[in-house]
Amino acid sequence: MSSGSKLLSVSKYKSPWIPNALYNIRPTQLLVSDKEQLKIQKQLSKNPFEAEDEMDNLARLKLLVGLVLVPIRVFLLTVLMIVGSLLNIILTLPFDKSKPLPDIVMRIQEYISFVIVPLGCFVVGLVVDVKGAPASIDECKMQVYGPHTSFLDSFIVNFVNNGHAISPVGKKEVAANALLRMNFEATQTILVDRSSKEERSATSRKIRERVMNDEWKRRVIIFPEGTTHNRTSLIQFKTGAFAPGAPVQPIVIRWDQELAWASGSASRTWLTLRSLAELYHVCEVEFMPVYHPTEEEIEDPILYANNVRDVMAETLDIGVTEFGFSDRGL
Repeated sequence: MSSGSKLLSVSKYKSPWIPNALYNIRPTQLLVSDKEQLKIQKQLSKNPFEAEDEMDNLARLKLLVGLVLVPIRVFLLTVLMIVGSLLNIILTLPFDKSKPLPDIVMRIQEYISFVIVPLGCFVVGLVVDVKGAPASIDECKMQVYGPHTSFLDSFIVNFVNNGHAISPVGKKEVAANALLRMNFEATQTILVDRSSKEERSATSRKIRERVMNDEWKRRVIIFPEGTTHNRTSLIQFKTGAFAPGAPVQPIVIRWDQELAWASGSASRTWLTLRSLAELYHVCEVEFMPVYHPTEEEIEDPILYANNVRDVMAETLDIGVTEFGFSDRGL
């Protein structure tokens, strides 16, 4: 298979549960031939932070029709966010969130997630086909996902863990208000200021503690690329997830034609609007076998990260690039 066809195939995942006719009424679908789409993707592969945001007149018309969904979805997502956050905050008020929570508290949080997350996926029209299953918490506490696409990834990692308590690693900017900050504390999310070396070091220590300490029963969830891109390759992995030298479970995500939040795209507000106006979103999540590092990889987190990235890229049938988070302004 040529490199071009690899790029085309990874962006064309179709769910067996969705009738083919429905793929023709998606608002942001670009009506271009395979040859033209392949040409675009070959161009994109030169820079993982560029994206194609052009729309033809028919796509614009479909988008206008889809805008009816936006206020409904925003309202329902806001209600779900407020209800879920308040439940988690109230539940954990008596406890120190910097330490492992009691089992009964985590179990109730799992029930909250088990109800709220599927409802959120339904509201945004997210169809997730799951291949494989999460490893047991005793075998592996760390899940590494890729490629990183958009805000919808946060729905995916919660949905595929089927309500199990998780500790996602994310940027501090997502804690946009007091309610979200308190909710992230209650769910023991690990937030990092990516511009601060000290913060990144502190995050690495937290990850190590969560993974190596048997008292912690949450799966640590991380997108080791550290930023979103156009999915034409896997970019450089950060070493935070691999520094502890513990086993990790790689998980790959294949999309139908999802908009990528690449640095070269239009504004995030515009991309969010287009995503919420989309009739539905389709992706496949594949759980790969747990990767147990060798002694050499334990001693060298960069080698460990690169080898896991290579395995994930091979499964996705795409390449890798040494571009990383610091190159997103390209």
